[in-house]
Amino acid sequence: MSHIQIQSHLQDVFNFHVSIGEISNILETEANDLRPQYQGLKDSVVSQKGTHYDETSLEICITEYKNHLVKKSLLETLSDQTKDLLWF
Repeated sequence: MSHIQIQSHLQDVFNFHVSIGEISNILETEANDLRPQYQGLKDSVVSQKGTHYDETSLEICITEYKNHLVKKSLLETLSDQTKDLLWF
């Protein structure tokens, strides 16, 4: 939901007014509080092996680039300029 949608929802459902700035502050605070757990989950997923539909294992070849999970083979083929355009 957009900030305006959140503001409208809170007003309509709870008759409670919150400014757009306060919504931004709340979301930033909560994101900062949850970042360690999110990073732990992301690290756990990347470090595990995947499984094909026939239950054979598959190495998950993903790396992190500018806070995005990217397939390693794709990242290796792109120029630095292209990477910067895709992940700004």
